[in-house]
Amino acid sequence: MSYPRIFTGPTLPFLESKAFETIADTVGTHPKSILYLGQQEHPREETRERWQTHGPSACLRVDTFDQVVSDCYERDQYKGRVTHIDRPLLLRLVELGVEHIESPTNPFHIGKQFLRSGLVGAAEDLYTNLECAGLLSPEQMGSRLSDEGFERRADHVEELAEAIETARQEILADELPETYRTERMHHVATMDTDLETVRPAVEAVVVGGFTRFDQLEQDFLKRVAATWPTIGLLPKQTDTEKTVGIDTGASRALETFRELGFSMEHYRETPSTSVRARRRVTEGLYRHPEHTPRTDNIDPNLLDLTYTESETVPEEIRSVAQKIRHHLASGVEAGQIGVVLTSPTEYANAVSDIFDAYNLPYALQMDLTLSETAVGEVIEAVCDLSREPRSVDTLLTLLTNPLVSVSDDNERLDYNEVARVARQVEMGQLETVLSQVDETVEAEIEPILDDATALSTADLESLPDRVDGLLERLGVFTKLETDEEFSSAFASRESSARSRLDRVLETVALTASASKPEFGDSVDRLARAISTASLPQTGHEAEERILICGLKEAFLREFEHVHILGMTSTHFPSDPAELSFVQPIYESNRDFGQSDAGAEARYQFGGLMASDASIHLTGPQRSLAGDPYVEAGIFTELHRLIDLSEITNESESPPGNQEDVQRAIGSRWAGLSDSRTHALIDAAAEAGTFGEDQHSQIESGVECAASRADPILTPYDGKLSPETIADVYAATEREPYSPSRLETYAACGFKFYMSHVLGIEAPDPLTREPDPGARGSYIHGVLEEYYCSLQSSEGEPVSPHSDFNERQAQLLAVAVSQLDNEFDEHPETAFQDQWLTSVLAGLGTPDTNPHYGPEQKNDNEHPVARGLFYRFLEHEFEEPARTTARPTWFEARIGQPYDAGTPLKQQPAVIDTSQGSVPIHGLIDRIDTVPGTDPTQAVIRDYKTGSSVPGETDALLGLNFQLPLYAMMAEDALPKIETVGAAYYQVSPPTSVNSRNGQITSQQMAAYYRSNDVDVPLLRYSYPYFETHAAFRQFIEETTAERLGELVGGITDGRFQPTVLDPSDAGCRYCDYAHVCDVRPEQRHQTIEHIDNEELNVYVPPLARGHGTDDVVEVE
Repeated sequence: MSYPRIFTGPTLPFLESKAFETIADTVGTHPKSILYLGQQEHPREETRERWQTHGPSACLRVDTFDQVVSDCYERDQYKGRVTHIDRPLLLRLVELGVEHIESPTNPFHIGKQFLRSGLVGAAEDLYTNLECAGLLSPEQMGSRLSDEGFERRADHVEELAEAIETARQEILADELPETYRTERMHHVATMDTDLETVRPAVEAVVVGGFTRFDQLEQDFLKRVAATWPTIGLLPKQTDTEKTVGIDTGASRALETFRELGFSMEHYRETPSTSVRARRRVTEGLYRHPEHTPRTDNIDPNLLDLTYTESETVPEEIRSVAQKIRHHLASGVEAGQIGVVLTSPTEYANAVSDIFDAYNLPYALQMDLTLSETAVGEVIEAVCDLSREPRSVDTLLTLLTNPLVSVSDDNERLDYNEVARVARQVEMGQLETVLSQVDETVEAEIEPILDDATALSTADLESLPDRVDGLLERLGVFTKLETDEEFSSAFASRESSARSRLDRVLETVALTASASKPEFGDSVDRLARAISTASLPQTGHEAEERILICGLKEAFLREFEHVHILGMTSTHFPSDPAELSFVQPIYESNRDFGQSDAGAEARYQFGGLMASDASIHLTGPQRSLAGDPYVEAGIFTELHRLIDLSEITNESESPPGNQEDVQRAIGSRWAGLSDSRTHALIDAAAEAGTFGEDQHSQIESGVECAASRADPILTPYDGKLSPETIADVYAATEREPYSPSRLETYAACGFKFYMSHVLGIEAPDPLTREPDPGARGSYIHGVLEEYYCSLQSSEGEPVSPHSDFNERQAQLLAVAVSQLDNEFDEHPETAFQDQWLTSVLAGLGTPDTNPHYGPEQKNDNEHPVARGLFYRFLEHEFEEPARTTARPTWFEARIGQPYDAGTPLKQQPAVIDTSQGSVPIHGLIDRIDTVPGTDPTQAVIRDYKTGSSVPGETDALLGLNFQLPLYAMMAEDALPKIETVGAAYYQVSPPTSVNSRNGQITSQQMAAYYRSNDVDVPLLRYSYPYFETHAAFRQFIEETTAERLGELVGGITDGRFQPTVLDPSDAGCRYCDYAHVCDVRPEQRHQTIEHIDNEELNVYVPPLARGHGTDDVVEVE
């Protein structure tokens, strides 16, 4: 019998059986050792069980190339495993190498910037790929690339390789001689010692599960095939000399086998009728119709193949969990079920969460990054909390991590207290939140933040101990060792993650002697190392558990049922984008190239389709934001061959938990008549399923669930009848409107309904000091009174520029005089004193300003501490003073929203719209005018004291109305003016001062802010959207009036449905009513379509339709 040989056929398990049968005939049933070379994730126990029909399982050893090569290397060189450079250490060497590249023309040169993980990955990929091509020194890499015609790139790559080698010599000088995988592979492929000498027991070799071999693997495989009887296994759906169609993903492996002299034999088996038909379909994928078997005579219903469409990814996973519950109830063993994730990164955590909720036994086996684990998330959160600005979100991410328990009794810290306070204070200000929480909670959190901050100053050598100490404080180690509530899959993954973290920290510490501080501190380097670290697969069996894995892992196994999730182009694997520098290198020669991820994934999918398992395909229709997904290319190809509509069904399976029951009842309601549904509920009540007092509640609840499951708007989606709207929100109550209320309605009708119709207000801020509203009111009041004090009469234009010392004395006098009025009811605290210093620092003198701050001055004789008001004055002198506009009206009141400000008009402004006249009232913070113009040019300014300020696009795309409505209101109250621009004036303590935020104007009315000669009313940084003043005026007079009419029309008609915006655009995360809202963003596009088709009087912001500014607003 001649060797080497390659067996091809439909599936790897089938080919393994054929190979073992052949080898048993060659070496007998009791060989000393049969060596099986497979991938890291190879299912070893399954392979051993197949061998057991031919000989004792102890005779078969399943190893990877690396394991065998390392063993041979160690036996030949007598060096242990501690001499191996693993991937974490290789990444550290690459990081150091890139940091030490000196040539500024080298694409990997970073100057003084921090090295990002993406560039590290690209450099490591290039370096490793070239080494795997047999180029083991910088000189060899440079020479080979020059031969390929890449002279300039050759110099850059050689410099990179030399820098990596220098780093290796420097940081490993005192260690044992460390070796790369490629060096060991080259040594074993070329050593003088025979392989039989170092592995004397081996009598035959099987090689299976590969789609490609790099050059060094080919060299080693050549030596293996020359030493022992060797059989290669390559699943292949077509009996052809070359790979075609779906098999092209394995073309590299077949070419290698043929080049090494393997003779090919194709095997077929006699499967069931359904599997035989499915293999015909698989054989036709990606092939010309003339060369494929007929599929038009195949009944899709006999393929043992289904496709389920779900609304979103969570719905998709739930439908799979329900089906698996059904499999298990039908007697299928858990170990016979495979769940294949086309995109493990997108699906893994969600699948784990939902399978835990369904109490399903499962095991994860797939490539995961360390940052995707709970351990990794803890470290990433700690790194983020070590530096400013520190966010509440990051702290909550840390505190809600399942491994974190801060208190001594191993209980979770009350993060709900932090979340509750965070909703009631200014967003993003962690210090503010901590000052308001319970003192016990604050006392537990502060040491964590202190320890996190200390990490950035720790030296690299002490970093592992510092991190271990922090993890100990957070209770991570205790949770991992003692918590029995975790699923076995979670516990196993996190245990592996902890081991990987230890190794990453060890390699980071090793770089201490060669790392340059200017390229990043300890936290920077730790965060980068975490983002590039991955968990090695073990290949251990899942025992009697459902296996959750990727395509490449499932392809190697046998199942009874296979569920393949994520059949969309977004989730199905494709080739990653490469740096433009390396792309030509990879494309020039297959020796250098990376794997073709898309082709290999299709090949592995084909292997699953050809298996004996029942195949269940699933896919989401749209993202959680409501954006539609496009089906995967492989799915489109299946469509070409068979009519998938006959095997496609909507997500529907037996309920697996309480939530499923509720959803199931609601979904079925819509398909029945009212009389039928009422009869069913009545029958259930009569049978004693629930009490009479629950009858009406259940009837209403089920009807509500059914209605909200449909994108069509119903009374359960905030549609009030005319009678109801007249009763609860009559015109006398809702008019006049205010710009802020209208903005609330534009973003979300439900939020408007809760706040303004029902009057359910958000809880008052929890505070021992003045809340953000009071502080903002103080800043507004001071700035109004400051300019009013400079006027001799109302409406007199005031120059922002004058003697600076006089102006700051005036501003200080106003600010101090208003302190008692605003904050008299609040006690003085250290936190309040700190805030006042951030506002008042630097004004006047230390003698006249109780919150002056440090008395020192800088080289320019400015105070070293300059608070908000000082910076406001500087900005007024530097920018507004250089324009033609002059501050004129302050807290300009139109109508009577409050008894405050300067009244411009006692009655509300009346704005004409297509749906009638709309009365609006409000206070405009500031109106600047241009003296001597006719009509008088005006600029609207609205002070913003918070950290979040709307942008120009928010107004253009129909989210923000404050500035354009203020423009219309000012013109109604002051008939002789014409607004030429409007902007938010950010005055946010301690240092944020900018009069150009969210500015809407025209290019004719704004000059670049650094221009010397300015003869227009506004300054700009970037070009305004409108090119001409006429286009700007059209937006104010026509577009805004039209949108205003739509807004008021929706309110008048009682349309208070949840938002149709993307949740991030609507601000859903921080909404005070999120816990009672049933918004379904995945349906938003269908809801908008329903609104349009039915011509409902509902305002839909252009942004919600996916429009850009060019789609809805004229430029000129």
